[in-house]
Amino acid sequence: MAQRLETGVAAQDSREGGYFPNKLVRLLLFSLEDVLGSNSLRAVLTLARLPELAEQALPPNFEPALSFSEVAQLNAAIDEMHGTRSGQQLSLRAGHAVFRHGIKDFGGLLSVADVAFRILPLSFRVRLSMEVLAEILNRYSGQHVRLTETPESYLWIVERCAICWGLQVAAPACSIVTGLLSETLYWASGGRSFQVEEVTCAGLGDPACMFRIGRAPSVTA
Repeated sequence: MAQRLETGVAAQDSREGGYFPNKLVRLLLFSLEDVLGSNSLRAVLTLARLPELAEQALPPNFEPALSFSEVAQLNAAIDEMHGTRSGQQLSLRAGHAVFRHGIKDFGGLLSVADVAFRILPLSFRVRLSMEVLAEILNRYSGQHVRLTETPESYLWIVERCAICWGLQVAAPACSIVTGLLSETLYWASGGRSFQVEEVTCAGLGDPACMFRIGRAPSVTA
């Protein structure tokens, strides 16, 4: 199993990136606390040089909270504390929790959470949910997300990924996004699971982080 390189966060001016707002960071921290527990989260925040985030909850507004570099530091600290394999599994679970804790309440997804949406064809619901999620992240997180597709799969492409911003890694490092996408599709499809895999990662030197999503639900044994 490839491990995260010890160089961690590369020297990169955070001003070249963007910022997560208070409301999004608040949601991320609640989700991480669910998965890690409060004591482990406090230790991760200290390791990420963000101990102040453990002191009190951020206000639910859209003022800038963390730079992309600081978001990436948090991601890297989870792996450093728990090991790459376990750290990414924890981040995957946190991504699921981000959706459940409230990313769907960021405007757009509420407008599709009604009876009319539920009776649409599955393929339409799947694509629409990802398009709306991309719109939310583009609007509120400063990332550049776009959705495209091939005959076999959807491709979710993040050209400015805060999760691995400035990191140098030895394996794809954005499992929290994988979890968020998986849970979004589970909700949109009425409880079906889709295969989601990060196939390129900016932390590996790729031009963008790209996630491949199966067009049809996974077949369970």
